[in-house]
Amino acid sequence: MTILVKYQNKPISDLPYDYFVLFRRYCLAKGYQFIWDAKEQTIHVHPPLHQKVVNFIYEDADNSDGFLSKVIEQVKTFLQETNLTFSHTTPDSTGIDFHFSFNPISPNHYMSTPNLFVMHNGSDQTLEMVNLLRKQFNLFHLSHSFVKQGPSTSSTPLLTLQCEIPKDKSNQHLASYIEELSISLSDAIISYFSNQLNVDVSSCTKQTLTSFFEQFKSPAKKEKKKPQQKTAEKQSSQTNSIQEEIVQSEVFFDYIFYPSKEDKKLIITGDFHIKNTGNTTLIQPIICLKIDPIDQVSLGGQILPPGMADTFGVHSGESLKGWKYMSDDWFDQAQERGEYWIEPIQSLSLAPGEATSLSSFQVTITENEEQHNQVTIQGIVYFREQDLSFPSNNSIVVS
Repeated sequence: MTILVKYQNKPISDLPYDYFVLFRRYCLAKGYQFIWDAKEQTIHVHPPLHQKVVNFIYEDADNSDGFLSKVIEQVKTFLQETNLTFSHTTPDSTGIDFHFSFNPISPNHYMSTPNLFVMHNGSDQTLEMVNLLRKQFNLFHLSHSFVKQGPSTSSTPLLTLQCEIPKDKSNQHLASYIEELSISLSDAIISYFSNQLNVDVSSCTKQTLTSFFEQFKSPAKKEKKKPQQKTAEKQSSQTNSIQEEIVQSEVFFDYIFYPSKEDKKLIITGDFHIKNTGNTTLIQPIICLKIDPIDQVSLGGQILPPGMADTFGVHSGESLKGWKYMSDDWFDQAQERGEYWIEPIQSLSLAPGEATSLSSFQVTITENEEQHNQVTIQGIVYFREQDLSFPSNNSIVVS
């Protein structure tokens, strides 16, 4: 028996009935809203931010060739996957979670770069948004000033933004400024609501949700061979038998940076992909993640200690899937050598063209104010039985 799962009222997968409680706990732990429709035998899942409303207050006809409109539309584009709702109404409107009021743009004859003023009333909620914006503005080196004003008449948090831009509309930096300002606003908004709801940023889209269903995917059915193909395949097989053996693998990181809820911390989530791009089967990949400096970095995610692998590994048929650390004292060894050694829970072979991934790893980097070190994470895959090693095509570098 299976249950239909809908995300934002659209079907995304069928769930085995036995996994109902596990899936419910998974959703709640990640911050998704879980609604069970017993009559329709359907689970409705909504992202954490789908009922949050951000209001932009601005004049439709500003005097800056649509500067504000471009910024606001870009913010909406960046945040469309979060299912936030955006409105364009007055400060006294109800049902709003945060107001951004944009004053008319002020062209300045004497400026070469834009300057931004942000007015706030000093409340706890507005100060949280101010701090998030300050980090982003500093990151992009955007000229800005925060000005504290008197109490607001609105019960909803409100920030007022006033931007001065160069009189010369053809300024080559203006387009980049619009993009950087839009990114800063978008990042601050999603971080603000994630902090308010105490959910991880990765739960603001459906990607984290759909990863739960990967374990239920069945292998693709093999296409039946047509009789007329047999001769060609036989010839191809004979050709392959005399081909030179090619042993190679493509290895790379796919990752995203997220600001942490705690100051002076940065979170990286991602996948480490391994693909057999040769014509020879690769046997039992072993991953080594080299981290420098190790004392600023902690590794987490779906990697199990050896003693827990048999209990908490993901069951796939009669076997277990997933990854585990290679030794019981893996943490001490990592601190001593700056290396995390990881292997499959059960034997794993990659036929030509096949791939596997160390999925959803999480790296937390703590800033060291005294040393200001650059953090580097490198990956290497070993196939010891074949005496092979392949370094990753890219590294993770944080300055």
